[in-house]
Amino acid sequence: MEFPDLIWTILGILLTLMIFSYVWGDNPFFRTASYLFVGVTAGYVAVLLITQVILPRLAWPLLRTSTPTEKAIAAVGVVLALLLLTKLVRPLAWLGNLPMAYLTGAGAAVVIGGAVLGTIIPQTLDGITAFAPGGQLIDGLFMLIGTIATLAYFHFGARSRNGEPPGRGILVEGLSQAGKVFIGITLGALFAGVMAASLTALIERVDFLVTSLTQF
Repeated sequence: MEFPDLIWTILGILLTLMIFSYVWGDNPFFRTASYLFVGVTAGYVAVLLITQVILPRLAWPLLRTSTPTEKAIAAVGVVLALLLLTKLVRPLAWLGNLPMAYLTGAGAAVVIGGAVLGTIIPQTLDGITAFAPGGQLIDGLFMLIGTIATLAYFHFGARSRNGEPPGRGILVEGLSQAGKVFIGITLGALFAGVMAASLTALIERVDFLVTSLTQF
């Protein structure tokens, strides 16, 4: 093993053992490894932000030869960024509401667009295909019932009849109870996926420790 590889291997072993020390509770070794991880991640994100956003989308269009449209878009970005910095100054903090509103709106649009295009429309098309000739009818019925029951669980409309306390209809209430089952199955599957990913990471680290220690 070459000297640089040896150094990185030793560092990897030490950091892995420092993370594993959390088994005995919170301690300075675990906190040091956590701080290093957060610091390295923040530095990596900062470098990506500078090289992938600030320089190519703000600095270069303004400093180098570019079209008027590119310069205008870059200028708007610079103005919004400067207005966002005014949040640090209390008397001028209200000026930062404009870029904050823009970020909130753009973020909401991205989330909604992703949910519609990435989940709702594909799930609807899959449901339609399942009921087509040659499709999986049972799977389609299960998907349709699960979707309707899950949506019914989040239906909070209630009516008051004959002086009784407001409540949901029998059909909606029955579907909402079934929706609980589907939601529980979904959360269980997600938890199982998280556990599987955690076990995979643990196995990889243990294998790294065993392989590295046998090479010395």
